[in-house]
Amino acid sequence: MNNDKSFAERIKKEIEQKTLSTFTAKDFIELGNIKTINKNLERMEKNNEIRRIISGVYDIPEYSTILQEYGAPSINEVAQALARAHNWKICPSGTSALNYLGLSTQVPAQYIYVSSGPYKTYSIGNIELIFKHTNNRLIYDTSEDTAILIQAIKALGRGNITEMHKDQIKEKFDESTIKRILKESKHSAAWIYESIREIFEV
Repeated sequence: MNNDKSFAERIKKEIEQKTLSTFTAKDFIELGNIKTINKNLERMEKNNEIRRIISGVYDIPEYSTILQEYGAPSINEVAQALARAHNWKICPSGTSALNYLGLSTQVPAQYIYVSSGPYKTYSIGNIELIFKHTNNRLIYDTSEDTAILIQAIKALGRGNITEMHKDQIKEKFDESTIKRILKESKHSAAWIYESIREIFEV
């Protein structure tokens, strides 16, 4: 029992050091074998130290004293935890990309990510987390900022980027990031690259 308690403390320390809000056993692989880690995560969940979101994925929920209830899990953090566990490269797509950049306040029933992994769907309460496989290397070979912006522009559609969108996007990135986005997006579809140039006024 003492060994189990000690192992759980090591997991907690890793959570703090890595500032993990959502995690799987894979995030603690340096501590021991997966079977032992899973056993301890399950025990911590039974002791209400962590919350099980879906099979194998946990978080430490934040309690709202105003609402007097625990907050909903972050779907993006769940997606990132699954990506780390399976070694997938992922990027929010569609409305998820727009939400990520603050271009939409719509709360979707489906959160869609393009992924280097297989097609997968996870149910989290009333929300579906969907991973769609893509062979588009541009998604994986560019920085996260560039990949998400490309997906957001695709979601908006050609000719639908307003001045408000442009202003919101420009506020998200500093000068060095903008230079990197312009360089990395040259290999995207011509209309997307031109849209990016117009957004950043180059």
